[in-house]
Amino acid sequence: ISLNAGFGGVLIVRQDGKFSIWQRAGAGSPKAVMAWTENAAVIKADAAGKATNKLEILVGKDKVTFSVNGKEVHSMPAAAGSMDGIAGLRVNHNLDVHVEKFGVTK
Repeated sequence: ISLNAGFGGVLIVRQDGKFSIWQRAGAGSPKAVMAWTENAAVIKADAAGKATNKLEILVGKDKVTFSVNGKEVHSMPAAAGSMDGIAGLRVNHNLDVHVEKFGVTK
């Protein structure tokens, strides 16, 4: 599952405990900001193939922070003027997903 912030940044987690960060600009292909990286904050799937992970992207004036389950996994400088856009979720096939408290606040 991935969380898309308004600046085109996407935080993705997968069942093996790894996360990745991508950025999309316009209609072009997305580019990797951070390759797949294992992190203890990402909960791996259990024997039944289930895992629950809380994804957050905090876009501040000077910094963008990517968190999984309340722990920062990556941060980067916020590019001036590039923080406006569409926020949303992307869910791949063959997943059973429960979305709770999705929101965008200023």
